[in-house]
Amino acid sequence: MECEIIASRSTPKRFVKWAREILGLFGPDITYSAGRKYSLRMPVTRIFLLDEREYDESLSGVVSNLRRLTTGYSPKFESYSVLKDYQSSVDIGEFYGKEHTVPLDTSLGYWTPTPVFDQLGIRVNDRFESLVFLCPSRIQRYACQLRERLPEINPRFLQKYVFKIALIHEIGHHYSLANFSATDVQMVMTYQDLNILEGLANWFAYMFLSQEERWVQAEMAVDQDVAYRYYLYFKHSDLSALLDCFLAEMDYSKAPVALKKVIGGQHNLNGFMMSVGGRYDGIAMDWSGRGGIIVAGESIKGLGTMNRGCFITPKIEFLIGRFPKEALIISNEITNVFDYGNLPDNVVILPKKDKDLNAIIGSHKNEESAIGLRLILKDLGIDSAIVENLLQIPYPGFEVAV
Repeated sequence: MECEIIASRSTPKRFVKWAREILGLFGPDITYSAGRKYSLRMPVTRIFLLDEREYDESLSGVVSNLRRLTTGYSPKFESYSVLKDYQSSVDIGEFYGKEHTVPLDTSLGYWTPTPVFDQLGIRVNDRFESLVFLCPSRIQRYACQLRERLPEINPRFLQKYVFKIALIHEIGHHYSLANFSATDVQMVMTYQDLNILEGLANWFAYMFLSQEERWVQAEMAVDQDVAYRYYLYFKHSDLSALLDCFLAEMDYSKAPVALKKVIGGQHNLNGFMMSVGGRYDGIAMDWSGRGGIIVAGESIKGLGTMNRGCFITPKIEFLIGRFPKEALIISNEITNVFDYGNLPDNVVILPKKDKDLNAIIGSHKNEESAIGLRLILKDLGIDSAIVENLLQIPYPGFEVAV
């Protein structure tokens, strides 16, 4: 992909070099799901690599009717689940009008469409320019903050990895929306669904990353709103219906219904959503972002996006994403761990021959919840200070579920 790169005087030259290398990964065509293919109508127009002052000025000073820079919508899981199976689309204003706005993450970069005007100064309604803004100095600082959290990664490469992830994420927004008309993009940016748009942008970046870079992306996602972590589920799912809305039909009103089809059904359990969709059954995802405590006597297919709390089960088939220190995960067996190179201390695997979780959980299933949890963790030899800290966190409720 060819586009203009504009850098501040203080921007290290290596960032411009990296940007050109990354742009070389992209062409005008996208193929997805059994040969579905589309071509971009236009490339990214310009990429800006700005110092902090200029970057902050760009956030507050770029004027455009086509987007809202600072906020979007992050509907709760239940908002999609009530959509009817026979629906093909929603009234966008009505669907998102009931939702509260949440901050957009512009800490490292952002993408924005801007109007195109003809020689007479008249706006061209079916066209817009696509701009990407990044702040290399913030990326440098953030890469330093990640060093201790990513022992698998050589610190020398972290800056480049974070920059690559941030840039491809923003290019992902362009690939999702570049073939929309300017009027339709304005509607999308007025009702930005962060679960869909940011989830897809992170998924787009994921598809172009190496294994090490994916570990960095998953750790970066820990610091973001749960909306940005939808990609962790997307990467294991069949996204055809959702991608069709953006790449084939250019119809944003169909996206919420398509997301419901991707995610599937749900069952409430202690603030978690046990979803059935994509390729798996029984994925435990904390879409609420509030955390919770679950003790499950049977193995589950997958666990992901848990902000905080405690999850104990004999077997987890897929551990999806990385988890902050406020989350404690205990199992006898975790079969697939794609998002870690080295498991951290808060993901504990206890050999079944030493601690049979199924038997221990079963022996305390009749206890009152908090007492049962303490007894289970005591039998497992887990530090009581961790237990008490977990129990003091205000959850929406917890119970020992077997």
